[in-house]
Amino acid sequence: MKASEIQQRREQITQLLIENKKIKVRQLVEHFHVSDETIRKDLKYLEEQGISKTIYGGAVLDQSDAIEPVINRTTTFLDDKTKIVKAALEFLPETSCVIGLDQGSTIALLARYLNHYQGKTVLTSSLTAIMELMNGSNDFYCVGGHYSKTDMSFQGNFTGQALNDIRIDIGFFGSSGVMNRDGFCTSSFADAEMKRALLAKCQMNIVLLDHSKFFKSSFVKAADWGNVDCVITDKHAPEEMLEPIAAKTKVIIAN
Repeated sequence: MKASEIQQRREQITQLLIENKKIKVRQLVEHFHVSDETIRKDLKYLEEQGISKTIYGGAVLDQSDAIEPVINRTTTFLDDKTKIVKAALEFLPETSCVIGLDQGSTIALLARYLNHYQGKTVLTSSLTAIMELMNGSNDFYCVGGHYSKTDMSFQGNFTGQALNDIRIDIGFFGSSGVMNRDGFCTSSFADAEMKRALLAKCQMNIVLLDHSKFFKSSFVKAADWGNVDCVITDKHAPEEMLEPIAAKTKVIIAN
């Protein structure tokens, strides 16, 4: 079975857990038409990622404080995303700097970790990032615009205009999927415009991608890989998909 098919099934199992909180191995075997052993391997993997807990005959959604959703969004593959975020933080200078944050669950997780730092100025259009930054001591600014419930961020022409006179030292970007694309992408034109506007103001641009994004396609390309300084992903990212990216920009595997 292809890695993409395994990943897709695990994503679907995760969604079923989110919706139902509890699920039986027997139900999954019948739903996906695979063996009992295959489903148990899937559930073991999801438990290792902090998504579920194994119970007799099945699994339940892990809703402990350690894996709480990032502001009303369930963060899947939390362990991998945490490693990506920690690798990204190594790029921060020790001195004061201006940081730009895109939107997405991994970016919101990064915002949470920024609360361990001081002397940083953060600029973002992401509501989830803002809600995290409220718990820290860094100065932060919200780039306004029309609020998108889907992306939980502010978008539109006003957002781009607000960036005109701003210089950002380092920007961190997310993506809804990059499968079969030659750059990082998003699901809407408005978010793509926001990403491009932020990208143009950053002295350094870093894209954060957990492995699941390599098995998802997105509607709009925000920028070519050649316009990005670095891509950080986790050890589960498929090598064959990383090779063309590594030919155009630096790729870091977070361990």
